[in-house]
Amino acid sequence: MYYQDLAIVLNRKVFQEDDLLINFYTKKYGKIVLQAVGAKKIKSKLAGHIEPMNLVKIEWVAGKTLNKLTGAVVSSSFSDIKNNLDKINYAQYFLNVVDKITQVQHSDKNVFEFLKNVLEKLTSAEEKNLALIKLSFDYKILFLFGYNPVQRKELNFGEKEAVKKIINLSLDELIKMKFNKQILNKLYFKAKRFLEEVVEREVGVCWNFRVSPPFEGGVRGG
Repeated sequence: MYYQDLAIVLNRKVFQEDDLLINFYTKKYGKIVLQAVGAKKIKSKLAGHIEPMNLVKIEWVAGKTLNKLTGAVVSSSFSDIKNNLDKINYAQYFLNVVDKITQVQHSDKNVFEFLKNVLEKLTSAEEKNLALIKLSFDYKILFLFGYNPVQRKELNFGEKEAVKKIINLSLDELIKMKFNKQILNKLYFKAKRFLEEVVEREVGVCWNFRVSPPFEGGVRGG
C-alpha cells in the first residue's frame, strides 16, 4: 500500500550498511519509522531531504517488516536555525522530546502543528527569548499529552499561575509579559523532572537531560 504525508524528521540512524532508519512525525499518521534504502550512499537523492528537523513531503510503501521510504522533498529546512548553534541545540531538544514521548502510529495532528509552530518561532526568535520558548514548549507538550502540570502538587500558587499563562498564551504574548526570573528558573527545572517522569512512564526508559539556569545566563539541553 502507498502512503504520502507532510512530516518533520525527528532523527535517523544507520541501518545495515547503506540504509537509514528514520523517525518522522507526520501530520496524518503520527510518528512512523521508515527504512531509507541506500540513503547513506553519496549519490542518494534522498540524503539531503531527510536531515533531522526538515519539514518534508514524504512517500512510502508498506513492507513485510519495515515500511520503505520511496520519496522525500523538503518543504522547509529551517536553515536559519541550522546556522545558529544555540538554536540547533534547542531544536534538537524539541525533536528529542517529541520522539521520546510519542508512540508509533498514534496520530495527533495537534502535536504535529505544535512542533511545526515551535520550529517556526525558533527560526525568527531573538537569543534572549530562547529559554522562554523552551519553557513554553515543555509545559505545553505536557499539557498536550494529558499531563496537566497545573495539577502538580510540587507547584505553589505563584508557580501555578505562571504555568497557566505559559500554557494558555501564545509565544508572542508570553514574550511581551514580565515574569519573575526566580519563578521561571524553578519552573524550568521542575519541567525537566516532569518530562523525565513522563518518558519513563511512556516508554520505560530513564532519561536525564542536563540544563543550567536559563534566565541568569545560558541554557543547555541534552
